[in-house]
Amino acid sequence: MWVPLAGWLIVAPVTTEESFAGSQLLIPGTARARITRWQYDVLASGGPAPLEKKERATPSDILPGQWILAPQRVAFDVPEEEVTLLAERHVWAIVA
Repeated sequence: MWVPLAGWLIVAPVTTEESFAGSQLLIPGTARARITRWQYDVLASGGPAPLEKKERATPSDILPGQWILAPQRVAFDVPEEEVTLLAERHVWAIVA
């Protein structure tokens, strides 16, 4: 397992089921891809990014096991490990 540096996250794309629990509704693959294209599962967090001058230290709110929303184009895929590296500053939201 990799250990991310400060300000970086190791994430994996979220995958969903083909149907909802207790439902007869089947979701096609293209629709599932659109629903989850910005969702990631956090595998490891490197902690808060290094500080610049005149900036207060803030603890990282992103913890392993949480789901986050982030753009796809800023993430770096590591195909041999099946994980993605993502800078913490690019995270839009934590999914509650």
